[in-house]
Amino acid sequence: MNDYLPENPFSKYPDIEAELYAEICEVTKSSSAAKQEFNKLKKWLSTPPQYTTVRVNTPKITVEDARELLQKKLKEIDFRNHPVPEVIIHPQIPDLLVVMSTQSPVTIVPATKEVVVAPLCGEAVLRGSQVFVPGVFGAPKSKNDHGILCKSGGHHCSVFIKHIQGGLSAVVDLGPEYLGPEWRWR
Repeated sequence: MNDYLPENPFSKYPDIEAELYAEICEVTKSSSAAKQEFNKLKKWLSTPPQYTTVRVNTPKITVEDARELLQKKLKEIDFRNHPVPEVIIHPQIPDLLVVMSTQSPVTIVPATKEVVVAPLCGEAVLRGSQVFVPGVFGAPKSKNDHGILCKSGGHHCSVFIKHIQGGLSAVVDLGPEYLGPEWRWR
């Protein structure tokens, strides 16, 4: 499993892990098969989705028009020399669009400093979204401001945390060229 993915999505909830494992043991009737099935489930739960689905409101727009509009919007996004995700109509559910994620050749190296975000924010980031202030739950606290830089494949993804009076955090997701002199790398 990749280093940046959690090995055990239940690490903070051992009671849920124990209950789920017991249920899998009851169904499989074999401890080795249950352990293998449970490990497969943990890996699956720790992996971001490869597909995003969008349900089309067919009374308002046709499925083909929605597909073309979504594909057009995706083409407007800068994917930094990666292919644009393809939007297809689901073969068995006619009012469902499927956005097929592109696989990045970039190896992700975890940062030494972490920012804790809400689950919805984390899911969006795994799909390539930006980090916004409402999605941030916490950041490392110290006397200094924090600049967190992830450099992978020549691309920069920067999250800057600035603690202000009252303990609030401000998050700016910009490259270093946009930042004023009060921001420094830590």
